[in-house]
Amino acid sequence: MLVAPDETKERFVAETSCGGSDDPASGRGIRYLEWSYDPDPNDEQITVEYSYLLRQSDGTVSVVHDRHAGGLFPRQVWLDLLEEAGFTARSEVFNHSELEAGYELFIGTRRGGE
Repeated sequence: MLVAPDETKERFVAETSCGGSDDPASGRGIRYLEWSYDPDPNDEQITVEYSYLLRQSDGTVSVVHDRHAGGLFPRQVWLDLLEEAGFTARSEVFNHSELEAGYELFIGTRRGGE
């Protein structure tokens, strides 16, 4: 089993990203902002806020907001849960040009060839 969490508690850094695109043929467009932060460093949860500006072909613009709660678990929790589920657990650093250096994957191997 391969688990690739976006973040672990040890490596989480609050961040923002933004972007968007336009469709010249229809006149429609979108812009977005994503903002992740940890409102309570003593728990295992982060908040991610999303805001979208949506332009319709008639030029009207609407705003949409969405909030997500996400888990933020220490690396040892990932390893312990894999072990509890019957796997031999290990982690490996996965280096890729599109990921921050040190990105960690969690790998579970079935015990005893079951």
